[in-house]
Amino acid sequence: MLKIDIGCGNVCKAGFSGIDYVKYTKDVKYVMDLNKGALPFKDNSVDEAYCSHVMEHLDDPMRMVAEVHRVLKKGSKFTIKVPYFAHPSSHKPNHKNYWNLVCKDYFDGSYHEAYPHWSKVSFGHKWVQGIIYRPFELVFDVLIKISPITYEKRFAYLFPFFELVIELEK
Repeated sequence: MLKIDIGCGNVCKAGFSGIDYVKYTKDVKYVMDLNKGALPFKDNSVDEAYCSHVMEHLDDPMRMVAEVHRVLKKGSKFTIKVPYFAHPSSHKPNHKNYWNLVCKDYFDGSYHEAYPHWSKVSFGHKWVQGIIYRPFELVFDVLIKISPITYEKRFAYLFPFFELVIELEK
């Protein structure tokens, strides 16, 4: 089984082969510039892909998403974790793009036919740790399911979650 951790840095997900632009550890099996090259795998050859807090640094993250789609086997999963646009940590100088709940349109085929269509698209989130948020989490979880746009227009900056988790299946 071939599982890849894209942009793993110095901590590669257990059981995955790391890909990064520097060989931080022995777990980095493939060294490449994620902004420039194609993934070094044949079409339909990868069983699972994982990418945590990397996409926001790329010049063209959708190009990487398309590359992962190319190399994944049918039915395989690609997990993307990115900082949520309303959280202060998402606005660091080295972040080149921002992610929100409307991003699902880029993955489910409703935005543009040029982007690869994923058979299953799901979004999750991880709340900021802190006692002040706990009473509101359940209320906002329901609101996010019912109307993500209402949450993002009215409440995202007051009660932002830390991380957006996108799971795609080919």
